[in-house]
Amino acid sequence: MAVSLTFFFTGVNAQVKEFAHPEILSFENSTNPAIAGEGSKIALSNKHYKHLGNSLRWNWDKPNAPIYIKQPINYLSQNPNPKETSLSTFIFWIYNPKAILTGKLKFEFLKQGKVCSWFEYGINFSGWSGAWLIFNRDMQGIPEEGMDELRITAPDTASGEIFLDHIILSSFQDVRHQTADFQAPYINSGTTSHWLILLKSWGNKFDLPVAIQVSPSEQKSINDIETRLEQLLLPKKQPNIEKLKEQFKAYNLSVHSDGTISGLPIFFERFGEAYANLGGENYAKIYANPMGLRNCVNFIYNLAIAWNNNTNTKEKKELADMFVLMTRHMLDQGFRAGSAMGTLHHLGYSMRNYYPAMFLMRDVLAKEGLDNDIQQAMEWFAGTGEVKLKPTVDGMDIDAFNTSLIGRLSSIMMMKDSPQKVTYLRSISRWIDNGLRFSDGTTGCFKIDGTIFHHRHNYPAYAVGGLDGAVNSVWLLQNSEFEISRQSHENLKFALLTMRKYCNLVTWPLSLSGRHPDGKGKIIPWHYARLAEVGSPDKTEKIDTELAAAYLRLNNGGKNNYSKKFTQAGISPEKAPEGNWGINYSCLAVHRRGNWLATAMGHNRYLWATESYIGANYFGRYLNHGNLQILGSGNPIDMFASGFNQQGWDWNHIPGTTAAVLPMEKLKADIRQVDEVSGYEEMLLSDESFAGAISSKNRNGAFGMKLHEHDKYNGSLRARKSYFFFDNRIVALGSDIESSLPNAPVHTTLFQVFLPEKETTISVNNKNITDFPYKKQFQGGTILLGDGKDNFYLVHNGNVSVNKILQHSLDEETCVPTENNFASAIIDHGDTPRNASYEYMVLIQPSEKEKKQYKKSGGYTILQQNRQAHIVRDKTTSTTGYVLFEQGEVNAGNEILSVDRPCLIMTAKENSRQMTISICDPDLHFYEGPADEQYDANGKRLERSVYSRKWIDNPSAKSTVKIKINGLWHLDTPSDYIKISGKDKQNTFLEVSCQHGITREATLIKD
Repeated sequence: MAVSLTFFFTGVNAQVKEFAHPEILSFENSTNPAIAGEGSKIALSNKHYKHLGNSLRWNWDKPNAPIYIKQPINYLSQNPNPKETSLSTFIFWIYNPKAILTGKLKFEFLKQGKVCSWFEYGINFSGWSGAWLIFNRDMQGIPEEGMDELRITAPDTASGEIFLDHIILSSFQDVRHQTADFQAPYINSGTTSHWLILLKSWGNKFDLPVAIQVSPSEQKSINDIETRLEQLLLPKKQPNIEKLKEQFKAYNLSVHSDGTISGLPIFFERFGEAYANLGGENYAKIYANPMGLRNCVNFIYNLAIAWNNNTNTKEKKELADMFVLMTRHMLDQGFRAGSAMGTLHHLGYSMRNYYPAMFLMRDVLAKEGLDNDIQQAMEWFAGTGEVKLKPTVDGMDIDAFNTSLIGRLSSIMMMKDSPQKVTYLRSISRWIDNGLRFSDGTTGCFKIDGTIFHHRHNYPAYAVGGLDGAVNSVWLLQNSEFEISRQSHENLKFALLTMRKYCNLVTWPLSLSGRHPDGKGKIIPWHYARLAEVGSPDKTEKIDTELAAAYLRLNNGGKNNYSKKFTQAGISPEKAPEGNWGINYSCLAVHRRGNWLATAMGHNRYLWATESYIGANYFGRYLNHGNLQILGSGNPIDMFASGFNQQGWDWNHIPGTTAAVLPMEKLKADIRQVDEVSGYEEMLLSDESFAGAISSKNRNGAFGMKLHEHDKYNGSLRARKSYFFFDNRIVALGSDIESSLPNAPVHTTLFQVFLPEKETTISVNNKNITDFPYKKQFQGGTILLGDGKDNFYLVHNGNVSVNKILQHSLDEETCVPTENNFASAIIDHGDTPRNASYEYMVLIQPSEKEKKQYKKSGGYTILQQNRQAHIVRDKTTSTTGYVLFEQGEVNAGNEILSVDRPCLIMTAKENSRQMTISICDPDLHFYEGPADEQYDANGKRLERSVYSRKWIDNPSAKSTVKIKINGLWHLDTPSDYIKISGKDKQNTFLEVSCQHGITREATLIKD
């Protein structure tokens, strides 16, 4: 059982609570269980401590003197919990007052006097150093259960002194996260994680030539970048100096007579993961105090800002003195070049304000003789050495743009001006440029269709952070010797412009919310302004008009320097984008008219349905079971005004989805660590490749998916789903709906809308419903429902339930009960349905005339709705959409006669002799053949992480769709992708080259 202890620091009003546990050897009250061997002396010391208030001081006066800890190591060869893949790990901290260049400590683990496992640890450092070592991987020898002794042997030096603290002899830790450093380069040596390869990056040598001297043009570029970087990193604010002084006291810093320093320990927050199996709470909560690295660096960043923006000589000196002491303390605590402190995974999120702080105080650090140590620390923790070598794969992790890029550039700009600095700048420019190139497969991060990937999917929540670094890097390096290429600049612009298409106004749909379905995710307008300021990629415009106009709309009338600058340049806000776009690296259809946005989204065997973590998105299993969301209400338009509210939200009834209704306890994700390349997370794939969208002339479109839920939950749930988008109308079809899960009726949800007031109006057949509560079922026939957001649902022949009730739910992060008033409408397919179907049309913000017109006539014709195909013809636009789930003959309509593979097709008749044809193969073809699945003895798919799949980095392969068309046609203009392969007396044969799920389009003219 975990023991929590509150430790008070002398002279400090605040208290800091540290996690304590019997298995953490902290040497607070005695030297036990340590025993001094011959030539060794041990004692308690409060001079240096890493945990609580004391440590074990060890002095030796002869070479190879030992100390012993004789107690059970508690090593286990395997984790007894089948849900975990973590392994037994040894954790320790050492304080070395003075570096010993060649000496090494030897750690040996014994069983009944026999050495089983051992490792050597360098002590060429001063200050604190820590490590995590997995017995089975990072040590020599063969560990054995029942080991009962740890022996630590001093180096081959006549005498010495070190301090030991915070030793955990064995605890289960995630095998992915141990990090190598100068003292233990063998730890986790096989990792390729960009967070953990700092040692490898440190050893890289430039593959670009280093010039003899810096040219005038290069010097000017360095000066310009330095000026812009300071402008970027120094906000125009003045932190409260008295508050900073109080914060400083919490660190209780002391400088000893020997020049060493001590004070409040500082930990990278993720170190708290060491306590997970000891009953510790979340690592972020453990270090939500001055000990946490994020809080520490935020504090010193504020010191740097205050110093730079202050003109009072006395106050500047006080600020500089505090900053220098804090900097020395951080170095002493282990935040120096070559130190990993156990783990550094995801360090960038906590460390990001460290780099601006140090860059802004570069002159103060130089005066104190700390500039070189700090520059080296910045270069180490940012992993800057990675850029010395030319990247071998296009793209990079969005986290690098977000958390590493500015740190890397700042570490280079901290160097004295030299040819080496120039080469470093050329190298980092190349690295950034490569990161902005379109990447293959599900690797990060920019894709050819404008999506931005993280965690192997389009992920706006991570993209916005990465765009900070991406946009700023282009701005910082503009018009210099080190500027980003035109193509990469264009790729970044394209991603921004695409993102604003699938967001409204700045809110992205719930389907794209990843593990945070709270409705709060937003794009950041200033990204558009900052990149617009650079000018157009082709350099024809000093201000990029398209981006500036997008910014002015997204900023929604806000007044600031950007809006003033762009308005004075004669730029007006753009109109909201209108059109239709298929974005198949996200299984996403985007449809816009006026100021509203409708999106449809699914999942397939390449792109997961949703992401769940412990403490995040417990109930979002159905998020992309054919999600259809309309964002069209509010000023500005957003998720909440459009009907979403997480408090009381019914996770079984996400609009558009087809799902089995379950009690909340059964809907909750069972989150596991399923392999050694993933954490505690759930990202389930389908075994179906068909899911995606097509666009016709970028005006109308269609979406289709073969829905098959994963066997982890309800693998019996299947459906064929489609949406057809025509102007302000969406025709929704479902067929072949089946599920064998008992006591779990299958519903297709029309809408679920939060009611700010109980009396909020919805409508049934044009009759306003103000009653509350309200529950009614409608069986068969045609019914017109209004959701109170000016959207209307025309349902044919369905068993429809309409409700206005107080809903009870659970919070998606905490599972705390929530409730709120909602209106909803669903189509009930019943328990264990077989071959069920549905049909409805959505009218988005229609006029009264349109409501009457379409209720009377429908305005469309269903030509086919079965397992083979869903085909709809829209009368108003003379457009026909084909969602062809299977290859073969097409038995409905008179245009498309057959296809040789599943695909999406749309035809738009211009007149009797001219037709626009659009074709899309939504299969991304990252691999071919049967689904990459493994099965248990009962033939059920096993849960596997997406990261474990061999195909995830594969490029999208080209495919050819062969189509037989009724009539004799020729191409209006030659096409790179669509060829006429032949004709017979009555038909034309097309061959269409497809890739990336991109729509191919051509105009056909009758012969």
